[in-house]
Amino acid sequence: IQLSLCIGIADDEYNNPQTVIIAVELVGSIDENYRFSDIHDCIDYAPIYDEICRIALSDEHIDLLEHLAVKIIDICFKNSLVKTCHVTLSKPDLYEGNGLPSVTLSRSRPE
Repeated sequence: IQLSLCIGIADDEYNNPQTVIIAVELVGSIDENYRFSDIHDCIDYAPIYDEICRIALSDEHIDLLEHLAVKIIDICFKNSLVKTCHVTLSKPDLYEGNGLPSVTLSRSRPE
């Protein structure tokens, strides 16, 4: 997901939206007998995508990439099929192409 957000703690990041790339990896767990018969047996990414966009594009300023990553992980764990979630957030424009500041956070459900 690529969005334009006001995110960061620098003075110019409060009023100037910047590109943020959001990558989400969801891991489920199945046994050898599991069959996917319909969408309810699968991790449906459409509602997750919609909620990520709703949260990210709200008028609320986000101070840190980590804050947004935690919100995204919480969204993903609303789906009981998600066992592990990895979220990577990147700011590709921050250093004018001379680096890609990124943060990756992960969480797994307790066994």
